[in-house]
Amino acid sequence: MRKNKFFSIVLLTGIWLILSESFSLLSLGLGLVFSGAAVYLCHKFLPFPPIRGLNLFRLALYPFFLITQVYLAGLQVIKLIIMGARADIIATETAFQSDFLQVMLGLSITLTPGSILLKLNDQKLTFLWLSGTHDPVSPLERSRAVKEPLEAKLQKVQEETKKC
Repeated sequence: MRKNKFFSIVLLTGIWLILSESFSLLSLGLGLVFSGAAVYLCHKFLPFPPIRGLNLFRLALYPFFLITQVYLAGLQVIKLIIMGARADIIATETAFQSDFLQVMLGLSITLTPGSILLKLNDQKLTFLWLSGTHDPVSPLERSRAVKEPLEAKLQKVQEETKKC
């Protein structure tokens, strides 16, 4: 637990230094004080249960993978808008037992242009999905094409921790 608090204080201080655009001793000291106070107050008044079973390094790399997926999907949506689009409601399931990973997957899919998470119930995700009016690929197949790489990447985050 102390390791997580220390890591949080260092991370928040780093963000403080970047946003304040000052790398002086005063700025460093203020960053440490305010970061320590923020971590202490969050720990005292927001007692979240710890998230276990995840590789934090892989989880930190996940946003970079997600950004590339968002841009690729954005190009597809531009094509859909030009050619004509229809909206479909797609229900799909995930193998994740963890609520945290289910939410991460749902929000990751929602970040890809042309999809909106409507409902997350148990292991079932329901999306509003844009697809082309003359698209030979079914909306369900297209949603799988987006969901499966994201799910595989998050699965690696979970598996790496189980090996340790």
